[in-house]
Amino acid sequence: YYICMRKNILPEILFLLSGIFIFSFSCEKPVSFSETDTVKVFPPEYDKENLPLLLSYKIVITNKNETKVFQESPDTTFFTITLPKEKLTSILIYPVTKQKFFLPSGCIYPFDFYCNNESKTCIPKWSSANACILLSELLTSNDSNQIKAAELFNWQKLEETLLKKDYDSFSKFDDLKTKKCTLSCNLKKDALKNKIIHRDSKITVSYYETKSLLPEDIQDEEIDSSSKIYCEYIPLNSFYKEKGWITFQIKSESKTAFLLDNKTVYISK
Repeated sequence: YYICMRKNILPEILFLLSGIFIFSFSCEKPVSFSETDTVKVFPPEYDKENLPLLLSYKIVITNKNETKVFQESPDTTFFTITLPKEKLTSILIYPVTKQKFFLPSGCIYPFDFYCNNESKTCIPKWSSANACILLSELLTSNDSNQIKAAELFNWQKLEETLLKKDYDSFSKFDDLKTKKCTLSCNLKKDALKNKIIHRDSKITVSYYETKSLLPEDIQDEEIDSSSKIYCEYIPLNSFYKEKGWITFQIKSESKTAFLLDNKTVYISK
């Protein structure tokens, strides 16, 4: 840190030495840890015509001190929340259906918020969910090292990386000889979490491999031409509707979950 000295500062130095605190004229008031920020959050688009009936939104707000959970109406345009000012916070928005199946969207305060008509506003992204889940896990770990690592990590860069992954995968799908659609939801969270905790100087983001098949090529007796199939990751449902391909995560320890005719099933590739 550099200290800029002004001329004729002897009186100020004497005051400081005598124990009298002098506040800089550039500050209108001292910082208060009790200050809050009231922000607006607009849930991302949910295709009510082509997805199961939306019952509500479940909102999970996590910062270093606490986790809050509340519900909002499925018809809500936006909801307002009050947060500790400038304190790193994860916000997850789950679309709640009867099956409680879909992955959330997410945003991170304060980075993802912008000023709009004198209020801070954000539209959470589906692609940011894994970043927000990772942040929540670190902030609630009760481990000071993990909390510090979360506070130092570049979450904005991670969100940008995940969003670009989705964009590239969706836009290039038709050009690939092997029909892959590896997305932000396929992030290897545990591997990335370990790198964040150990504060690796250069962090690379890795994903589980995926494969896409047409429904008729899936070897599963429960699937036929009339089956209604939904993916956990909301954007994949629009992709399936447009392209007709089902995307699987190639992960040896588990199968991929789908909502098939109103029940959760795990289909092997």
